[in-house]
Amino acid sequence: MALYGIYGRHEIKDCPLNSSESRNLARKIVESDTDSLLSQYKINKIIG
Repeated sequence: MALYGIYGRHEIKDCPLNSSESRNLARKIVESDTDSLLSQYKINKIIG
C-alpha cells in the first residue's frame, strides 16, 4: 500500500485558525459527504 502526504501553505489571513470564514469553509468541506470521492480515488483514511 502506498502512503501519500499532501502539504501546502497559506497566508496567515487565510488560516482556519485565524479566519472564521476559512474555518467555516474548511468545516463545510470536512462535514460534506465525501464517501463517493473516497472510493473513486481509493482513499482509505484521512488523518489530520
